Amino acid sequence: MRRYGQGLDIDFETRPSLREGDYERMSQLKTGVLYVAAATTGAILADAPPERMKAFEEFARRFSIAFQDRDDLLGAGVVSSKIGGSKEGDIRKGKRTRLYAITTARVPDAKRRAFLAAYGKGTGTTARDVRFVRDLMREYALDLMMARLRENVDRAISALRSANPAGPPASILESLALAQLTRLR
Repeated sequence: MRRYGQGLDIDFETRPSLREGDYERMSQLKTGVLYVAAATTGAILADAPPERMKAFEEFARRFSIAFQDRDDLLGAGVVSSKIGGSKEGDIRKGKRTRLYAITTARVPDAKRRAFLAAYGKGTGTTARDVRFVRDLMREYALDLMMARLRENVDRAISALRSANPAGPPASILESLALAQLTRLR
């Protein structure tokens, strides 16, 4: 049986390892299809020509990836956050994100074993576990996560500009894309 979007996300929770490419594919099937569908619908309603529609779809796809990556950084508390609830929820739950995939791929073997032992312990997760996991994520993954974020924001804006939209909606969409680099919620 093939799984899409949310089903893949749930399946990832039982995997001991995750490749970054697998996570990005899941993200595109989960969040990306919704954003692209919204962009496509808007382009159809505006009677946009095919090349303009493709540009809006590319904007939406890249924006969705950047949005999800920022959300994952916030959910693990690796960047400052002003969201309600637990900022370590992803760590406690053992959520398999791009941040998790990058960390497990880049951390040295001895630290990887300790990382995996501290990650996803549910109610058994201690404050020390959370600090340890965050420290490793910041040391081994944050730079690459931010580079991926920047790349997707830049590509989203480039696609948006190639669609040549006019007026305030274009500047609002560009501002929303740029906000993924710094948003706190």
